[in-house]
Amino acid sequence: MGYFGNDIDRCSPDIADIGVHIGSITDDVGSRYQADRPDQLDKVESIRKRVTQKKASVEAMLKTAVQSQLDGVRTGMNQLHNALQDVKDIKTKLAGIDEIYHSVEGLEDKLKEVAAENSKHSQKCEEYINDGKLLHAHKCLTDLERSRDDLLFELHKQTKQSPTDVNTVNHYFSGIEKLSDSLGKQLWLLLQRTLQTLQRDQTVIVSVLRIIEREERNDAMMLKRYDQTGFLPPNRPKRWHQKAFQVMEQAVLSRIEGNQMEDRTMNKMWLVRHLEVTRQIVLDDLRVIKLTDIIHQGLEGNEIVTLLMWIHEYYSEEMMGNPGLKIDISEYGPLLEPGVVTELQNMTGTEVRHLKQTIKVIIIHLCLLYCTRCYSKIFSGMEIDRQAFMLISSFTDSFDQMANVNNCDMLAKFSEEIREKHTPPDKSSDVQRFKIVTKMFHDLIGELCDGLLDEVFLDLDSHIHEIVTRKWLQSSLAVDTICVTIEDYCSDFVHLKPPYYDVVLDKARTLVALEYIKAMFTRKITFKNYQERGPAAEKIVKEADQLSRLFNKLCSEQLDECPFQVLSSLSEILKLKDSSMLSLELAGFTHQYPDIRTDQMVELLLMRGDLGRNEARQLVIDCFGEDHDTQTKNKTTILSKLFS
Repeated sequence: MGYFGNDIDRCSPDIADIGVHIGSITDDVGSRYQADRPDQLDKVESIRKRVTQKKASVEAMLKTAVQSQLDGVRTGMNQLHNALQDVKDIKTKLAGIDEIYHSVEGLEDKLKEVAAENSKHSQKCEEYINDGKLLHAHKCLTDLERSRDDLLFELHKQTKQSPTDVNTVNHYFSGIEKLSDSLGKQLWLLLQRTLQTLQRDQTVIVSVLRIIEREERNDAMMLKRYDQTGFLPPNRPKRWHQKAFQVMEQAVLSRIEGNQMEDRTMNKMWLVRHLEVTRQIVLDDLRVIKLTDIIHQGLEGNEIVTLLMWIHEYYSEEMMGNPGLKIDISEYGPLLEPGVVTELQNMTGTEVRHLKQTIKVIIIHLCLLYCTRCYSKIFSGMEIDRQAFMLISSFTDSFDQMANVNNCDMLAKFSEEIREKHTPPDKSSDVQRFKIVTKMFHDLIGELCDGLLDEVFLDLDSHIHEIVTRKWLQSSLAVDTICVTIEDYCSDFVHLKPPYYDVVLDKARTLVALEYIKAMFTRKITFKNYQERGPAAEKIVKEADQLSRLFNKLCSEQLDECPFQVLSSLSEILKLKDSSMLSLELAGFTHQYPDIRTDQMVELLLMRGDLGRNEARQLVIDCFGEDHDTQTKNKTTILSKLFS
């Protein structure tokens, strides 16, 4: 009714307007006829037509207004009909919901029982973990996880998945992951102490391994179901199998590395004590191992021989037969049953016959193995020696390193001889392995040569830092000392085999040249005027010639291009008196040494003392170009090694 009331209210003003309009027409006609003007009677017909037209227009307006109101009423009726139908549908659905609520009214009590059972199961699992009953704890944990996974899987299968339901289930079973982590910690703790646990109770380790195996199977099953359905339960895969190996590996490392109680600052015999403790720990661990377990696993080749030799030595004076022990071995019986020993001896005979047929191949592989391990040992020993050398500056004996260089050269040549004599050309894998071993020894020789030079330049360090300084201007002692020291060390280096003597000398020459060039580019001094700069440039040329003649005299063969030539070229830039000619000098220098950097040349120009930084940089950029440092150089010189 409210809707129709509004329509009537809207119609009332329109009808009132029409009535007023008709009234006005009537008044107009009356006023016209009441006039005392007879001539107006002739216009009655036109007035009548005009009034008729107005009346027709008003009637049309009235019909239109009524029609629009009727359309509104019809629309309102349709909406009321639809609303009534919607109300009926809602009433029906509410009745259905009410019936559903009545049907699940008894589930609350049942769910309370389920919740209590779940809580009881979780508490029982936690108690089993605390009591060390690992298998029982794992069974309870598996039941809880299976219940959770089944519920989540049912939710996953629904077409319209509800995140709220999933979160509810996860929250309901949130304690499972804590129980799983707690059980895992117990397993990892036992695996870390495997050998100690085996001495007390072997069943504990067996239980641990069984649990890990079951979890590995569960992981595989869940991953397979994930591939089929796309559902993967929380905290899966656990990868306990992989974690177990990591824990055991870390336990072994900790057991060996964790027994160092002292260092060299506390006790000079720290290494002896550390190795003795390690030996005792290893012996304790070996007592856990059973020889029968080794036999059941099956032995091959040298393992059988080693076991028989150990059994033979077991009864000798070196072990149980030692008079100091005063032990009657006969009271304990044989270490292995006679039948087992006979079987092992027969297997040894078979292996010996097989080895005779393939002895050459075995020797080659053993040589490769020995060479590889020898390289690793020598390299690690060399690193230890180098560290000790850096700590003990008084150590000056380099004969051991020179002997190592010569020995590595012999081993490399020996490997080549074995490869050429005993390795068929079609065995490409063996040939490649020999080449790798030979390369290892040559790399090691390079490291040893660098170690020899480290000792030399440690002695020269203070004198090298004096080059191109104020002190250097007053005396030639720094370069003279460098020459004498290098000549003295070369009297020892002559014990190196010829090729490596020249290699060491060539490296020393390059390093000395680089240090001298670096001293010029780091601008340790800025000259005041040409009277100071000119003699300094002459001195640089003189010392470059002195160093060049020294290395030519010491070297047994003609060396490559002398790296000291760059010093003479740099000194020309310093010696130039007229700064306006610098651009020409720089152009010639960069043509000869294109790999010089812009900042290096700027520092050299600043050392002259007659140019500011901005002026020097602009001069270098004008000669070299803006992108000089980023351009690809067509020639590399010793300057490329300066800061590499």
